[in-house]
Amino acid sequence: MADAALAGERTNALPGWCGGLFHGLAARLAAEGERWVLWLPVFFGAGIGIYFVLKVEPPLWPGFVGTVAGAGAAWAARRYPGWREAALAFTVLAAGFALMRETAGERQTPMLQRRLGAVAVSGRVVDIDLVERGWRIVIEADPLPGLDAADQPRRLRVHIPPSSGELSPGDRVSLKAVLHPVPAQILPGGRDFQRELYFAGIAAVGYAFGAAHRSGGPDDSRGWREELRKLRTEMTRRIAAVLPGSAGGVASALITGKRGTISEETKQSFRDSGLSHLLAIAGLHLGLVGAFVFFAVRGGLALIPSIALRYPIKKIAAGLTLVVLACYLLISGAAIPTQRAFVMNGIVFAAILIDRLRISMRICAIAAAVVLVVDPSVLVGVSFQMSFGAVVALIAVYETYGSRLRQYLHSRTISGKGLGYCVGITVTTVVATAGTCPYAIYHFHQFALYSPLANVIAVPLSAMWTLPWGVVTCLLMPIGLERLALIPMGWGSI
Repeated sequence: MADAALAGERTNALPGWCGGLFHGLAARLAAEGERWVLWLPVFFGAGIGIYFVLKVEPPLWPGFVGTVAGAGAAWAARRYPGWREAALAFTVLAAGFALMRETAGERQTPMLQRRLGAVAVSGRVVDIDLVERGWRIVIEADPLPGLDAADQPRRLRVHIPPSSGELSPGDRVSLKAVLHPVPAQILPGGRDFQRELYFAGIAAVGYAFGAAHRSGGPDDSRGWREELRKLRTEMTRRIAAVLPGSAGGVASALITGKRGTISEETKQSFRDSGLSHLLAIAGLHLGLVGAFVFFAVRGGLALIPSIALRYPIKKIAAGLTLVVLACYLLISGAAIPTQRAFVMNGIVFAAILIDRLRISMRICAIAAAVVLVVDPSVLVGVSFQMSFGAVVALIAVYETYGSRLRQYLHSRTISGKGLGYCVGITVTTVVATAGTCPYAIYHFHQFALYSPLANVIAVPLSAMWTLPWGVVTCLLMPIGLERLALIPMGWGSI
């Protein structure tokens, strides 16, 4: 409480109510001890949130001026902990606002305001996703007829029929399409597709009249991102060739993050049962893949005495697991939950390399800060909110009651271990559901009542069968033998 006492000495010059308020806040901040750093991503996110609350586009300078001023105030008040920490909080808040405003300026793109079509569309394929009837492609479009230069959209998302030629990212394409403005919110305060596609650079959506034709291959200047998209597209096609329909869509969702071929009926079943998280590559998937690779490598090296007795096989396994998780992050499309899970799992395996290991809320705070710095606009997206809502709730509960739960669930008998495993999954599901249900109700207007029971069945199946076969699929795909692993993986996909 020394910090609170020092801060209290500075409140004498303030009005009574103001001094009392400041003293109370300083006391609570001091009580947090070293955990006050957990509030940094909160203040950073609050600054980002201020941008989205405003009704007009703010200028760029207030955020940068506030950041510099706050940093200067923190340095000037370095001898007074209460004032210093308040200044640091303001600095981080202003930095979040400044970064969000800068990001919005960089991604500014004209959005289509009226229906166009049918118009001739040509351009370069940025990404492609296999869907139930054809493909959905994102095109970096050439100038469209009938629009001024200032109103030309940069990217379009168009559905093309199965009769179209096979396309890959980087190819030139030509087609005739009807284009529409991005749909607005269905409900006030609901999911905003206009905002999501605006920050993705997509200005219009539509569908093709007739087949789309490949008019030229990729140029020589394509970068690693384009090569990665091409790899993901090719892997998805090979999975769909072995597992057509929803089974292949689920397998693709778990490996490449592309779920276009999953039928709407199957998606609704996942939502109703509370298993939608299994289709989003997040902590469960990276944790299971990381554990599978770590124990497989460590166990394999332990069988070789000349290596096990001379080298730190635990650290070798942790390092190789980090490489595999990084590859999984890239192949899966690096969605927001995947980024969060990669940072958190990466810190855990990196801690093994330096002989430290502890799962704490600080890891979650670091992951939130990294994700928001990379793309601050994701703060208002459902993926960010539900992913961090679940993991914050889980860490908070297990930090507080983990040792007590371990005593209750630990057993030496096989039946006791099985019961403890089921109870542990149930507790985890209930906690994660409680952490995400406010966002699910707000964004999707539904709540999965059968989630605990469904997860007791589905999570062990995913952990023990589906995801390990997914890892084997990725290992066999370079030599063309992915069918050997995809077929058994498909048994557990639906």
